[in-house]
Amino acid sequence: MMFNSKSLTILKLQKQIDRIIQVLEPREFVNCHMVSYFCDDLWNKFIPENIRNEINCKEDVDTAIEVFLHQDNAKTELLHKHRNLYNYINFMKSFYLENLEDKFFHTTDELLEKFHHLNIPFSSGLNLSIREFMKEKKNHEVEIISRIIAALVKARDRNHFIVDVGDGKGYLSSRLNLEFKLKVLGIDGNQQNTKEAEKRNQKLSKKWKALVSKEALKNNIENVIVDTEMSNERYKTASSMIFAQTNLNELVNEKFPEEATNNICLVGLHTCGNLAASSLKQFVKNDSIKLLCNVGCCYHLIFEEFEDDFFDDEVRVMDKRDEPAFPMSNYLQMKQYKLGRNARMLGSQSLDRVIAKKELPDESLFYRALFEKLVKEKWFVGERKSIKLGKIRHKNFEDYLKKGCKKFNIELNMTSEEIEKLAEDHEYDRRLINLNYFIRLLLSKIVETLILLDRYLYLLESDTDKVFLVKIFDPVISPRNHAIIAIKK
Repeated sequence: MMFNSKSLTILKLQKQIDRIIQVLEPREFVNCHMVSYFCDDLWNKFIPENIRNEINCKEDVDTAIEVFLHQDNAKTELLHKHRNLYNYINFMKSFYLENLEDKFFHTTDELLEKFHHLNIPFSSGLNLSIREFMKEKKNHEVEIISRIIAALVKARDRNHFIVDVGDGKGYLSSRLNLEFKLKVLGIDGNQQNTKEAEKRNQKLSKKWKALVSKEALKNNIENVIVDTEMSNERYKTASSMIFAQTNLNELVNEKFPEEATNNICLVGLHTCGNLAASSLKQFVKNDSIKLLCNVGCCYHLIFEEFEDDFFDDEVRVMDKRDEPAFPMSNYLQMKQYKLGRNARMLGSQSLDRVIAKKELPDESLFYRALFEKLVKEKWFVGERKSIKLGKIRHKNFEDYLKKGCKKFNIELNMTSEEIEKLAEDHEYDRRLINLNYFIRLLLSKIVETLILLDRYLYLLESDTDKVFLVKIFDPVISPRNHAIIAIKK
């Protein structure tokens, strides 16, 4: 049987997805909550025995955490001492998108090489860092993704409209408008965001020439021509929720009534929850959308089709116009695969940032787990009572306990000395819960990899000509750093 390149890629993707599904089992671990550390005995229940055998005292916990935070750069004697933990870390890392046996993603440099072979001339624009009205993280993202989008659009040699869904305050839209002279419709579901985006673009338009001139002088760039005329005509905004069946052509026609809209480039920088999936579905179903560049985020807000793990007192609120966003591919649809809410929450965390900053979990992680232990063993013995504390501002454990009890009208009935002794008696557990948290955190990038591969496979299953999964941002600066880029014939 002969397979074309696309069919082979799909087969490899399916096999890799199967491997990831297997490593995420048992799903109880990826879906557990650290609140239940004591009550559900998470350490003994989910941490491999050979790793537990390496931990016998407080010092062992501390050195194990050092191995986790430094990994390959940890001291040799520590790597030997915690050989099983180190092997487990490397095994889990082998399922991260960047380490998969079959490579499905590209770096930005590799994407540019692909662009070159596809005769897509990459334009660096003015190659200037215009940081006004943006924080460092947003500036990093906008500078990179705007140049990629501009290259895609200009290579088609057609009059494309950019439709930026989840436009927010217009950070990306205004850059595409002012620097690359592209027509942009920024759409956001929050009307206040839309108003602020318009104000920001007007303010930036007035300052753009001076900002560019200043940066050009600083970087010794000569003959920079800046033209902001018509910038307000090129950038329009609309306040609307976007779903898979939303008619984007109507929205574009409403804002640009005198121009044809049969060539749309659909973009989104950190489209939240279902919006990323809706964007991909729009691209597949709408013949007018020729190009796609999407970076998703907020996996915990995704609606799953086969999920049934809601909290007892939680009511699912989903707009009737919306559709489930996971799984997207026919392959996972047929398996009726589900991740679960806590798994998606885990997938939204940033392992790279934790390791780069050598961050320990906040002490409230331990306080909350110990509070839950008291709930089940002291205050509500035998009851299946669910308590949601939320964030509590506290000075110490005693303050945390008192405020938690006050919130739920619980009689604490413990002296300061008893509370202090309770914390001291669980000092070893305080360290162990941090290590447990870190070991579980290794699964975060695997969950994200599965979500991204599902979206990638969904596009490959459609009649999309070219699909790229690209690591475009620094993961420490911008944890959700992968873009899905797709091109129709």
